[in-house]
Amino acid sequence: MNTASDLIVVERVIPERVGAKDLEIVMADLQMMVMNGGVERTESEFRELLLDSGFRVASVTTTGTPVS
Repeated sequence: MNTASDLIVVERVIPERVGAKDLEIVMADLQMMVMNGGVERTESEFRELLLDSGFRVASVTTTGTPVS
């Protein structure tokens, strides 16, 4: 990539607070951790991760599906 490139990330963006009623999110996070060694992330966690990698988040667009 060069400085003129754009990066599009299509991922599940979980709420900042996840409660017991969010079983689908909890199960997806657990599956991600067990199967891939990863985690589901909140918008602020994505912003921090991308900023640390030299990117800037221009926007987050909800899609009406689990991914944004």
